[in-house]
Amino acid sequence: NKYTHNFKDDFTTHNDCSLCRKNVTGSETLSCSTCKHWVHKNCIGNFNNRTEYQNFLKYYSSREWDCPACTAESLPFINLDNNEFYMLLLEMYSAPTYLNKENFQQIYTKLKDVDFFNSDEKTLKENEKYMNGIDPDQNFQNYDSCNYVIDTNLIVSKSSKELNMITFNIRSMRKNFENFTFLLSKLKSKVHVICLTETWLGTLDNIKDFELDEYHPPLYQNRTGTMHGGGVITYVHKDINSQKLVKSLSFVDEFNHCLATEIKTNNKTTIFLNIYRSPNSCNETFNEKFESVLENTKSKTCYILGDSNYNLINLEKHEETRNYYNLLTSSSFKPLITKPTRITDSSRTLIDHIWTNDLRMTSLHQSH
Repeated sequence: NKYTHNFKDDFTTHNDCSLCRKNVTGSETLSCSTCKHWVHKNCIGNFNNRTEYQNFLKYYSSREWDCPACTAESLPFINLDNNEFYMLLLEMYSAPTYLNKENFQQIYTKLKDVDFFNSDEKTLKENEKYMNGIDPDQNFQNYDSCNYVIDTNLIVSKSSKELNMITFNIRSMRKNFENFTFLLSKLKSKVHVICLTETWLGTLDNIKDFELDEYHPPLYQNRTGTMHGGGVITYVHKDINSQKLVKSLSFVDEFNHCLATEIKTNNKTTIFLNIYRSPNSCNETFNEKFESVLENTKSKTCYILGDSNYNLINLEKHEETRNYYNLLTSSSFKPLITKPTRITDSSRTLIDHIWTNDLRMTSLHQSH
């Protein structure tokens, strides 16, 4: 049977194609919801393969579909290029015209001496002022509140409603977990979400040995196989009642980790992505996989914490770093860490990051 949809008792169709007017005899085709004519496959359009066409038929088998002829009638300019469209618009001010390409040369002759695109200096300045007023790059207020803090007593929450978070490259939980818990105890502000990278934990480690008081049992990804480094772990404070792993936004492979955690506070859902990217030269898949994750966070409030090993200070000199940066900014994420996170006598790098797409309260974000 032909694919059709929205059957009614009085639904009748016409077997002559609405495009070529020849009889339609095939079984795999569609009928137009407007004119009720069946349409040949070749008249519908070009398809790369049979699978693509089958998917097209399946998609519209339960939806309204207008044939190209009815589409052109309801949207008369759909088949015109830009120049043809401009000429038709201008001709409408002087005389009626029809969608007949034979008229275009006549219209062009009438208008060829009119300069539509060059304006006087005053008009140009007014246009420039208007465009500057709507340009997001010139009107986005980037409040940079990232500062170094040596005395942890100075890190104090301004409000009980604030959500505090930490990202920390621990470089072996077995070696440095006790030191980290001591650091945590020195903080006067409650930390709601902790994201640790390079845990170096494997399948033989007991995760219960690394639980924190006042925190839910952690969510984690151990390093895989013989991978050197790697491993991430996320802790959520018990003041937050709801937390869960989001598998659809998580991935792990030989070089990379992305651990997604969803929490709910004050009826608001927030996603935390704890990421680690190995700097191994063979690692070429992170950005591709990460792009798929970001695509699925567009409608969610999201924070990204971790060690990407992309040095944002080297943005203009390293293509992969630039691609990573553009990927995040084009998805409406803003970096909250803007100062070097690792400093030696001979180098400084910014490879430990916190990003957010929550720009409504961006001026209140503080990073230390």
